Amino acid sequence: QNGKVGIGTATIPHGGVGHAKTILAIEGDQPIIQITDDGDDYPIFQVAAFGHDSMAINFDSYSTASVDTSSDAGSNYRLVKSGDHFRIEYDSGIAAGSQLTWNNTGLTMNNVGNIGIGDSDPSEAKLSIDNVQASDVGINLKNTQATSGLLIDQDGEGIAINIDTEAQTSKGIYLDCRNQTSGAGIYIDSSGANRTTGEMLRINSDDSNNNARNLLSIINDNDSATGATCLFIDQDANQNSIRID
Repeated sequence: QNGKVGIGTATIPHGGVGHAKTILAIEGDQPIIQITDDGDDYPIFQVAAFGHDSMAINFDSYSTASVDTSSDAGSNYRLVKSGDHFRIEYDSGIAAGSQLTWNNTGLTMNNVGNIGIGDSDPSEAKLSIDNVQASDVGINLKNTQATSGLLIDQDGEGIAINIDTEAQTSKGIYLDCRNQTSGAGIYIDSSGANRTTGEMLRINSDDSNNNARNLLSIINDNDSATGATCLFIDQDANQNSIRID
């Protein structure tokens, strides 16, 4: 009627709820829209509306009355809203016509805007990354421009970078500066009159183990680097340069 199509409803939009320019309205008990290529019988695209907070858009996959099924052995994806979460879920290597087991840790957004990558419930952080595969790194950031690779602007009264490492023998922080010809590998800058107490750098150890170890090591490991000073302290104030207790 009037160029509009209603399937299962004579009122477009249904109940008068929605946009007045709606031209296609579908009503039914958990209606599903499905598109199939003429090359085979397996749907390549499906919209499944099971109810509020229970809907999915399937790519090379399809929902039946009881299971989710593969349409392609290479890969399967779906956008799904369920449990007040919006997710991109995936599976792969499942023959067409066989049941899928969705990995719900692809990408998740909860109802306060937190994002999870590999985390199906990112309630603890604005961005949470979990379930990193053995051959991957957690975050790979590459910047070829003469700009900061990572900028953290910490305005609140909290720790800007907090690293909790459970590694036993590996390094907590590793900085590779082998291609650097000048400048500082690590530069800590504090200027002005803001700092009244505290320290620029603190190394704190409260381990009771009495094995021989160094809390701080400065090593010039090349005997040809005769111009390199291991430790340089420039104290302009009328105060001690080093105090040892």
